[in-house]
Amino acid sequence: MDLHFKSLLNFLDKATLGQLLVLVAGIPLIGYMIVMIFAFGWKSRPVKGPDRWYIYGMISYLMSFLWIWLSHSKVLVNMPAFTFFPINFLLWLGPIMFQFIKSKLYVNFRFTGKDLKHFILPIAHLSFYVFAFCLPATQKYGLYTQEYHFLYKPLEEASFGIIMFLYCYFAYRFIKHEQWSITSMTPKPEIVKISWLRRFFKLFFLCAIVHLTNGLFTMLNAFFIKINFETNYLELLNIFVLMVCMGWLGFHAVIMKALPKP
Repeated sequence: MDLHFKSLLNFLDKATLGQLLVLVAGIPLIGYMIVMIFAFGWKSRPVKGPDRWYIYGMISYLMSFLWIWLSHSKVLVNMPAFTFFPINFLLWLGPIMFQFIKSKLYVNFRFTGKDLKHFILPIAHLSFYVFAFCLPATQKYGLYTQEYHFLYKPLEEASFGIIMFLYCYFAYRFIKHEQWSITSMTPKPEIVKISWLRRFFKLFFLCAIVHLTNGLFTMLNAFFIKINFETNYLELLNIFVLMVCMGWLGFHAVIMKALPKP
């Protein structure tokens, strides 16, 4: 324990402004999301349909940010036992929000076995973390500091950016299609719902562009450009965007319950 405490103090002494920002800003944000998940889940009982997918989305964002918070603030380096702790749900964010949009737009939508294809890559990604976490402490720490940062992390960032962008794009297409189909006979609650979804998801679509840019640049830099940044501001922007999305999800959890029912 004393060793971990001394390592943490050493980190705080040498941390960059970006690392301190993530560390300090992450604590209240994590608490905020935990409160919102429980509050929304409690108000949504019985949890079903879009509400269930919304909670899944909030949980996946919380877990993913918790992993980034631990990783970027160097907590994992100072506490090797938590290396590869299987809470990284980055590749789940796009498919989950896509399922939420479909279940919110279409009353008759039901998740079937065919929809599992959207989660093949996310499941494989999480399985790697489970496998790596079960390795001996010294072996997984070496894997984290070497192969992960130089090979796996760039591919992970690129995959996250591409998947997030594609699912946001197609989800937004669904929303725009329903908006174009509005007529004078469309019930008012349906119009309000589509209008809310368009405003709600517009931010995720814009954020997906940032994730895509960061992911592609991270991969290109790791394998081709190979610039060693003391502070990668694009990565900090990517983390900040994730923070904004989490706050947006929590804020709209309240609005979603106030929407008129069709």
